[in-house]
Amino acid sequence: MHILHIEIKQMPSWHVAYVRRVGAYGPGVREAWEKLSRWAGPRGLLGPQTAMLGIGHDNPSITPASQCRYDACVPVPADVKPEREIGIADIPAGTAAVLRFEGPREQIPSAYGALYGEWLPQSGYQPTDTPCYEVYYGNPEIRPGCMAFDICMLVKPL
Repeated sequence: MHILHIEIKQMPSWHVAYVRRVGAYGPGVREAWEKLSRWAGPRGLLGPQTAMLGIGHDNPSITPASQCRYDACVPVPADVKPEREIGIADIPAGTAAVLRFEGPREQIPSAYGALYGEWLPQSGYQPTDTPCYEVYYGNPEIRPGCMAFDICMLVKPL
């Protein structure tokens, strides 16, 4: 794993459409992304510069894998309505600890471990109630099996 560094940044609010998948994190989340893409593509909501977000709501070391929730998200205009498998949510703006991840998929859990277990306890910050989210700019797969994206944890001072 290659972590460049953790920065404190102001993140914007995001109004998103999402597809939720319940089950183990990992290769199965691709199904949620495919459903979201089939919905968003024909509506003109996807493009090469579209930032997409992934939200893992649960800690897989605490929550049984079969109950872990993952949302594949794409920003949408305010007038977009939920339909069938597509939900609508708002992610608030705020101060975030942003960790740039670049490396093999298998090392993603280690990156979260470093953020929560190493950086957070000595940072002077605590997480807000908003779940961590990943922001993908363009194609997050930089080469087969390797990803690049930002992990964003909204934080507040201790």
